[in-house]
Amino acid sequence: MNKNLIFVLVNFITATSSFFNNMCLRSPKSLETLSKQAAVQAGAPQAEIERVTFVPRAGALIDQAKENFLNDRHGSTQQDVQNVKLLNLILTIWENEPIQENRDILRETIYDFSVRDYLGKGGQPQIGIDGITFQQKYISSLEGLANFPNIENVRSMSFWWNKLTELGPDSFRGCNNLRFLNLSMNRLRNIDQYAFRGLVNLVTLDLSNNKLIRLPKGMFANLPALKRIILSGNYFSGEEIRRIRQEAGANIQVEV
Repeated sequence: MNKNLIFVLVNFITATSSFFNNMCLRSPKSLETLSKQAAVQAGAPQAEIERVTFVPRAGALIDQAKENFLNDRHGSTQQDVQNVKLLNLILTIWENEPIQENRDILRETIYDFSVRDYLGKGGQPQIGIDGITFQQKYISSLEGLANFPNIENVRSMSFWWNKLTELGPDSFRGCNNLRFLNLSMNRLRNIDQYAFRGLVNLVTLDLSNNKLIRLPKGMFANLPALKRIILSGNYFSGEEIRRIRQEAGANIQVEV
């Protein structure tokens, strides 16, 4: 990394550390208060505002980045730069400069929920006649989904534009009547062979615009009613697409 950039970052971290230390000495609750004010300015729902606590995260980021730079540990430099950018965004919002780009990045970086966390804090998905939609709710884990009221009656479910990176075994336990499942616009990289086990009535599965390079072998055996799977916007090789089509068979429409 450029020495001048390192020098600037060190100075910034030192100044930021001093800022946080002064705030903590002045009032132990000041940081938490400012954190929630920043979340409000960022337009966060009440459930997310209640979860926000920058104090330990910010302190840990400052300490780690400062230690790495002062001890010449450049192996972690890239992460340190990201941490410094995050702290800079927090300070920008605290200084009442709600720049839209900064707010969006801050929200995307900080907010991270399981379904259980989101619902437990009072968050509510959009609920239709026979479907639920967790759209742009910063969901990174499906833990707790099985406990959603009347989940066995839900026929349509959408987790469009969230932060899911993987699906473990039985991710949709209890969703026996599900016909349509939208998991597009996430960050899915790994899907377990038994992730969709129990979805015996699922007709349409949308996995578009994720980061998938393969689907697990044997996945379709758990989806006997599937007629359509949407895979566009991923990173499948031609060979993998051919394998998927072959395993899916003539009764499933594979869209890439």
